[in-house]
Amino acid sequence: MDPEHSPKPCRTAILSPFVLERPLSLPAAQSATTRTASSEGGRIPRAGLAAVLGAATVAAFGLAWLIASRLGSDAFTMQKVLAATAIGIPATFLPVILRIKSDYWALSVVAAGTARMLLCLGFCYAVREASPEVLVRPLFIGVGSGACLLLAVEVAASIRILSAIDRERTSAVPSSDPTTRKPA
Repeated sequence: MDPEHSPKPCRTAILSPFVLERPLSLPAAQSATTRTASSEGGRIPRAGLAAVLGAATVAAFGLAWLIASRLGSDAFTMQKVLAATAIGIPATFLPVILRIKSDYWALSVVAAGTARMLLCLGFCYAVREASPEVLVRPLFIGVGSGACLLLAVEVAASIRILSAIDRERTSAVPSSDPTTRKPA
């Protein structure tokens, strides 16, 4: 086989949105901040996002409990409401835990919100099918309201973070438009 047409080794990972801790193209001597900035294209403030999502999770539990109790939930149904809300918690923190490039991060937030809704409502459906004594209306509306609150907070935080990253990118790139340049 001709060496020019022989297959070349692929450097891209199967999960290309995920960032390796030490990218293959950068030397190990570079600092961690250089690797993060060059490989992600912007920094996701993971600790701040985790704090916001943690507070929103507590609020979602409270809202799910409040809505279910106002709709006349009994103790058995309330237990299932809180369990269904808890099942969606790991999906909430996936964008914080996984090392995802900022270019794909918004997509991971959408995927995490969708996964949370499917997990929570899937659990509610399984409980409804397995337990005929469960009160369906408080179960589904309570869990859905808590999950929607989480989704709203998650989207608002993501928009704020991505806007900051976009501002950082645009301020770092010099403008080629002569009307926007400052006089010397």
